[in-house]
Amino acid sequence: MRHILVLLSCLLSSAALFAQAPAPLPATAVSAGAINCDAIWQTAQAVAERGRQLVSIKRWKEAADLFTEAAASAHQVAGECPAYAKAAAALETGLAAEFKQANGHLGHQTVCEPALDRAFDADIKASLARREGRDLNELDKLLLTAKNAWQVATESCADSYKLRAERSYKAAQKAHAENAELLSGGPACDGAWKNAVALNDLAKDAKKAKRWDEATNLYEKAHMAWERVAQHCAGSRQQSAAQKIEDTQLDAHNAEYCGPQWDDANDALAQLNKAKAASVPFAERDLLMVKTEVLWREAISLCRGDSKAQARMMAEAIARERGAPLPPNALAQHGKHRAAPVAASAVVPAPASASTPVKAAAAVAVASAAVPVAVVAQSAASPVDTKPPPVTPAKPAEPGVIVAGDTLFRGNFENIDGKVNGEGLIEWASGDVYRGAVVAGMRHGKGRMTWKSGQWQEGEWRDNVGVGKGVVFFPDGNRYEGGVLNGLPQGQGTMIFTSGDRYVGNFEQGAFHGPGTYYWKSGANYRGDWVLGQKHGTGRMTMADGSGWEGEYQNDQETKNVRRFKAAEK
Repeated sequence: MRHILVLLSCLLSSAALFAQAPAPLPATAVSAGAINCDAIWQTAQAVAERGRQLVSIKRWKEAADLFTEAAASAHQVAGECPAYAKAAAALETGLAAEFKQANGHLGHQTVCEPALDRAFDADIKASLARREGRDLNELDKLLLTAKNAWQVATESCADSYKLRAERSYKAAQKAHAENAELLSGGPACDGAWKNAVALNDLAKDAKKAKRWDEATNLYEKAHMAWERVAQHCAGSRQQSAAQKIEDTQLDAHNAEYCGPQWDDANDALAQLNKAKAASVPFAERDLLMVKTEVLWREAISLCRGDSKAQARMMAEAIARERGAPLPPNALAQHGKHRAAPVAASAVVPAPASASTPVKAAAAVAVASAAVPVAVVAQSAASPVDTKPPPVTPAKPAEPGVIVAGDTLFRGNFENIDGKVNGEGLIEWASGDVYRGAVVAGMRHGKGRMTWKSGQWQEGEWRDNVGVGKGVVFFPDGNRYEGGVLNGLPQGQGTMIFTSGDRYVGNFEQGAFHGPGTYYWKSGANYRGDWVLGQKHGTGRMTMADGSGWEGEYQNDQETKNVRRFKAAEK
């Protein structure tokens, strides 16, 4: 008995020495003499189980030490106890894998996480400095520190943490390069940039407060300030200034001419909505609708850019609700009669095609492709005339073409009572294009809509809304195929991202929602429940090596009810 106790003492000493050895796990020398196979085998299993318990509470260092100790005992049993040899060899192999995983988590805990903390700290300091407009030289040092910190994080982390650290490093690298470019521009560039940004912000504040005269004046000053930036700066600042010059010119115009008209149209719309809620008599409500439509149609001629498209959408929505053209004298009676300057390069509108007679005081109008609708309504851009225009048909600009204001219909179309039907190509002045079937001026049937932004949608349409199955290509390069509603993924479908990632499953208004699987380019995947784009419910996260976590997720995070599984588990 004493001989056995001495032998066990020696074995435990050997195991303790083995626990200090790095991976891969070393083999323990076979002890001489007989050993108690049952006792050592039970000890190996018990120590391994204690290690797994420590893994469940993320005590990686202690778990790794116990796996090492248990593997040493299993190795000895495999070599000296034939009855347990097969089971002990399997346990030793499994413990080697568990040791590797625990050691990996230990490395993340002791190396990766501190590196991430330093990178986050540096990033926050740099971001605050940029927001506060600190000196460029001071900002350069902070950005350089952040860039270097993220580089260390990419070298210290693994798996998804490494990928995200790499993206942050690239962003920090870009920010540092942009700041270096600003430094090279000199004081003149920096001063011009600060003035332009300040004036632009003041103009936005005045616009938000509807101080239109002040906003107009500030946008004109900002326009000049951005021209100075373009003169004194180079690179990305010069490119940004070129766009800002164009934007502030449009903003100044809209502040002077569009803003006051927009307020009047919105006030009229508010009165109309109150009248609808109060169930006023039809005649009174119809008069309010006429007044409101007139004001929005005047806004079409006064506004530019997105505001023009929105004004058109509002006018045509009201016209569609009324279901009748404006009275011939509506503009003269209810309009504000504001006038915007006519650009020297203005193009005279082409007359509407009259393959079939057009009703008096009416022309075909098709909304901006963002919300395409078809109505019969008087053009707000045309001069006011109390007499009905002649109904003599005019020849189309070219065979097979219908011209409706700034919209062209090319193909097998016909114009019946101001409503266009048929199939072919529709081109809007905005640059949007639709090829397919049209019923009563609306996309209805199979077709493909391509927006100026680069986004396109192909499939089935009903009353201008994409329904059923379709394909959507987004401006950022992502591609979706499956159920759609109002241009967004809805129901079952597949989204393929430019990064190489892929999601297959259920969508709700464009977000992952319900059962679905997300596949990362790295080989990892999550299969389970989603709620509005976040992992939520029961799911299984599998890493590229086959290991992972399974259980309950909430708000995109694992809960305490998630268990770790090994690569060998199915």
